Amino acid sequence: MYSPFKGSETEGIMPILKVTKTCKAGIVNGAARCRNLAMEGSEFCSLPAHQAIDAKAAPMPDVVLLWFSLSDSWVGRFKTFLNVLSRTPRRQRELNKKHIAIAETIGRDPHATRNGIVDSGSPVFGAAGIKDHEVWAANVIEDLANAEFFISKALVSEKQIYKGKNVYTESRLLIEFRRAGDGFEGAPIELLGDLFAEFGDASFEKVMVWANPPNDKGEVVHTVNFRGRQIGKPADCALRFDGTNDWLLAAIPPEVPAAPVLVG
Repeated sequence: MYSPFKGSETEGIMPILKVTKTCKAGIVNGAARCRNLAMEGSEFCSLPAHQAIDAKAAPMPDVVLLWFSLSDSWVGRFKTFLNVLSRTPRRQRELNKKHIAIAETIGRDPHATRNGIVDSGSPVFGAAGIKDHEVWAANVIEDLANAEFFISKALVSEKQIYKGKNVYTESRLLIEFRRAGDGFEGAPIELLGDLFAEFGDASFEKVMVWANPPNDKGEVVHTVNFRGRQIGKPADCALRFDGTNDWLLAAIPPEVPAAPVLVG
């Protein structure tokens, strides 16, 4: 498994990058993360209430969903041992209605962040997400485990995408992490070790992170979408979870060349 730290004198040290992020404060008495962009040099936006010492913090997630877009060559790898769930257009319409209702409950425009797509959450790294970087994903799994999240579900999700007269299938891998509840559903946990090893050998060219308000079950769900897997292209940063309620982008230090072997 590729490690950006192996053989490096700076092993384990990952400087945090300064990137566009949304305000860490909570709205509606701390129920959901603010959508305003944080001011430069601050983790909070310019609203006086969010600059106050007693400002409510955005909530910690109860559930974290990691989504990985799967190419045709990659999807077969996971279909061999994970269940496949098809998302029908009807199911998508039902989800959209739920998102609209949740957004309206907290006074939020469900159409404000993405053109033509309904969403009730806050895009942690701004509406464009993380781009112009090659992002390593393996650290997220370790960070969630350290924060006492456990894997509760893993499956392949498929849905039909319509563009004009053309129809194609979008396949994504879903790994669900929870802080409480039942144990893992699906494939034996040891199979996921091989799956995670594949993440260590790849980087991703686009990542979106959403901090969502409580759903109809009262759960706060954070969603992380990884797209554009790059094989053999070294990552220059890693997505990190801070263990509470925030996501960070950390630089991967360059490997230090090994000392030359002296002969004689």
